[in-house]
Amino acid sequence: MKKKLWFFAVVLISMATLTARAAIETTRVIQEKDTIWGFGVEGINLYSRPMHRIDIAYDTKDPEGNACRMSGVIIIPKDVYDGEQKCDGTILMHHYTQLAKKDAPSHGYNTGEDMVLANPLSPNYIMVLPDFYGFGITEDKEQWYCYGTANAHAALDCLLAALDLLEDRAIDRGKFMINAGYSSGGYDAIATQKVRDMEYKDKISFDRTVVGGLPFDLQDAYSEYVKNKDYPWRLFGLLMIMDSYNNHANLGFTPEQMLKPPFDEKLEEWIHSGKYTTADIMVELQGKKLEDVLQEPFMKRSTPEYKAINKALAKCALANDWEPDPTQKYSVFHIYKDVVVPVAADRALLNFLANYEYEDGRTNPFKKTIIPELSHLSTNFFLPLKDHSLVSGIMYYIGLAATLTALPVLYYDDELNTHYADFVQGLTPLELVKTLDKKYNLKAMVKEKMESGDGSSDLFSILAKITQTANGYLEPYDMEFGDLLLIAEDCGLSMEEILNIYTYLTTPDEPESSSNRAGKTTDGEPQLTPFLADYYFNYLNNWYNNAK
Repeated sequence: MKKKLWFFAVVLISMATLTARAAIETTRVIQEKDTIWGFGVEGINLYSRPMHRIDIAYDTKDPEGNACRMSGVIIIPKDVYDGEQKCDGTILMHHYTQLAKKDAPSHGYNTGEDMVLANPLSPNYIMVLPDFYGFGITEDKEQWYCYGTANAHAALDCLLAALDLLEDRAIDRGKFMINAGYSSGGYDAIATQKVRDMEYKDKISFDRTVVGGLPFDLQDAYSEYVKNKDYPWRLFGLLMIMDSYNNHANLGFTPEQMLKPPFDEKLEEWIHSGKYTTADIMVELQGKKLEDVLQEPFMKRSTPEYKAINKALAKCALANDWEPDPTQKYSVFHIYKDVVVPVAADRALLNFLANYEYEDGRTNPFKKTIIPELSHLSTNFFLPLKDHSLVSGIMYYIGLAATLTALPVLYYDDELNTHYADFVQGLTPLELVKTLDKKYNLKAMVKEKMESGDGSSDLFSILAKITQTANGYLEPYDMEFGDLLLIAEDCGLSMEEILNIYTYLTTPDEPESSSNRAGKTTDGEPQLTPFLADYYFNYLNNWYNNAK
């Protein structure tokens, strides 16, 4: 009897062990090896860093919610892997637009990601790169490009699988958890953030989501393309979005209905063969305008074709059914003259977060500001550049690397470095202007310009004059005065703050007599400020609201 009980106990223990082991082995290591990542531009290697790479297969859901397995990559700096260097954190990195199957992260493609870890700043982070559906071990499937939250579960499950593997191997994952991506990767990062907020809140939390150049609002993106037909758009992204929604929303348009010859015959091969890169398509579309490529019904908002695409985009909008978790922080970057992703499509993310109203009355912490530690929403939309990839992309990745390097220095024991906290506390726009005034005597410069006799009688005329082609100051950037106001808003500078700066710069330090001071005259009647600030405030406010 005792032997039977002993045997039964052994069987139970063995079954429990096998069950536990099966749970652990749902994440399978496909391959593992040491490699080298390099930091450079156009084939010129400027800096290298040894890495340890682990390719994994893990359980997740496909874009339609069915159980499946996908692949991803874990990249660990070799000195972190060997225990010679402390790990500062883990990055969930969403790759940008890919078409060729050979460009999946599990095939070793890492342009952009290498700049984050392999650079002289040497951020000591582990990077997790999901392949996404349609790449890696699912490369026989079609990708779901910029399609709502289709890739979000795959990203979060890849991160959780990677963290389990790191824990199983006693590899420290570090303190900080970062969610990041550029371009379509930024779109997927925000989709991931949304699904995290709504479904994975008890499993993972991000210290910061750092995104750039993303089409958050695809309806806005489509509208901007059509509204500005003559803008030199790089059209491959639009074609991929239209093809993705046509297929996955079952709209039923043929290539001939969507595109003009010869592009209609090329669409299927470009996007679905897995042989072409985005660079290949950009070469074929070089110099082509929207009207050269798109059939006319898709460029008119009144047509059934336009409305069908627009309705599909609206149904999958990332803003739908998303209550942003107020504990999460964002850094959002976009160049102002982007020729691939319209800046308005990303500005919608800023406005969605900044204007979100919580039903339970919680305070919205997402106030737009260019200083990261002053808010849960830092922005950088003021660079008037056009190149989405070679210039803006590189700037984003370098900026992400700088952010990663700064976090361990700025934060310790979960508190912001007191010296830095005191420093940024005074970094209001007005205080920055006052600091510059003390150093460069801005008031004197403004006064001299106003009294120069060239018609610039006030600060607003000066700003407007700066934008004129004759002066040429902003000519290379093709900007107007309205652009300056939009940039100010994107950076969190309100009209009230603009007025405060204006009043400071145009008010003498010591008025000649009390009767000339702004406020009230000797008879108690209201008096306008010296340069009619109230008039300009009301005029510009009305003009700006009408121009939106």
